[in-house]
Amino acid sequence: MSKTGAKEGSAVRPETAFSLLGNETRFGILKALWEISEPLASKPVSYSNLMDEVGVRDSGNFNYHLGKLEGHFVRSLEDGYELTAAGEQIVQTVVAGTGVEHPSMEEQHVGVVCAVCGGTETTVQYDDEILLLRCTECPGSYPTPPGKLAAFQIPPAGLTDRTPREVFEVGITRVALKTQSMIEGICPTCSMEPTIDVKLYDEHMDHDEPAEFEDTMWAIAYYGCPRCKLTWRFPTWTTVMWHPAVISFFYQRMPDVDPLSWEYFVRGREFDQELVSEDPIRIAITVRYEGDALQLTYDESMSVVDIDPEPL
Repeated sequence: MSKTGAKEGSAVRPETAFSLLGNETRFGILKALWEISEPLASKPVSYSNLMDEVGVRDSGNFNYHLGKLEGHFVRSLEDGYELTAAGEQIVQTVVAGTGVEHPSMEEQHVGVVCAVCGGTETTVQYDDEILLLRCTECPGSYPTPPGKLAAFQIPPAGLTDRTPREVFEVGITRVALKTQSMIEGICPTCSMEPTIDVKLYDEHMDHDEPAEFEDTMWAIAYYGCPRCKLTWRFPTWTTVMWHPAVISFFYQRMPDVDPLSWEYFVRGREFDQELVSEDPIRIAITVRYEGDALQLTYDESMSVVDIDPEPL
């Protein structure tokens, strides 16, 4: 039992969480715990220090609001208080989304390889927390805006002290890591296990997918988190990109390969796909480099069921 009498560890409904945080004093408590604490020191903040930092003089009022947070966003210890993982995530999200004076960036040349035409007349532009990559020499992969190749969500803090090219590298790395997390069955936002749905498209069929899906991406994996509703979709060949066998295959032939780079992603577009079976779904994806090849076969849950390491 804490000083305020609240029980720790009880579940909190989403609507309750919103109401708990909709108060200046309560968020002040979270912010103060985050600002005072030292991540590596593991030392809780004392009651008196916390109250002074928040600037509340009425102990009864302070206890009331602190009690509302305990067990959900604040943890009570013998010698003080600390943020729970949920409390840390809330404050970190706010900090990541603020603190940048002008969170936008005019369109600038970055010169990365276009995944469609192979040219290097590519640009990036940042606005509303989205980094847009486009090619100025071809239609790109999406109908609008012209030349669009990809878009990455980056919190404003990600722009701090970085060049346009470095910001772009942040974007592709974040996407790669989030995609890997989804593939491994862990939602990168809340850690729940996502659902997986593999959809097969006739390559000549009209559908609402990006133009780049028309020729090489007829099998698409849809991942969805039942808890936080994060959704992720990508062509099935993306799944093999970070498989240990594939990374090893390229590393043995290209020691400087970077599995988190845009160039590596562009290479993935060259992977061959073959629908081995529709019922049950079996998709063979072949990775090639010069005269060598590696084939991985996936099932409907995007789990590897067979690996053929022999040159094809």
